[in-house]
Amino acid sequence: MSGVDDALRLYQTYLQFYPDDTGARANLANLFRGMNRSDDAIAQYKELIRIDSSDVNSRINIATCYANLGKYADALPYYSKAFELAPDRVTSANINREYGFVLVGAGQPEKARGVFGLGLTKPDLRAAALRSLGLLDLYEGRYHDASARLKEAVEASQAEKSDLGVARNRM
Repeated sequence: MSGVDDALRLYQTYLQFYPDDTGARANLANLFRGMNRSDDAIAQYKELIRIDSSDVNSRINIATCYANLGKYADALPYYSKAFELAPDRVTSANINREYGFVLVGAGQPEKARGVFGLGLTKPDLRAAALRSLGLLDLYEGRYHDASARLKEAVEASQAEKSDLGVARNRM
């Protein structure tokens, strides 16, 4: 057995005795997600929501799992409820990008454009929002607009002194 298999077995055994231990259950869910066992992860995240109906992170993680499965429409209600409980999470960098591209996958590119646009108002998210908007422009075949946005994203990343951001935006 591998260390991961041992960890799975230990978490599952432990949770038989302490089913409402949110830390252990979250660790198990995250382990499943990291192993690309999205269905198993979703089941664990749903248990976390059963234990704590205000759990925003589990809702976002369920949405991520559904997106990983290509089930974009199934992800959207979990994002919606998470953002109802914690509206500021829609402008968290990775969540903003992920949610926007799930909207694209669900056939809602204009709504995605609005979500990405929310990031333009936050200085620490501006470069990422510009990159997301540029990628959406590429997806929609607006190459001139995409080029301009990505150049602006490079400049924003340079202003933030983010070498990784500069590299991502140039690519």
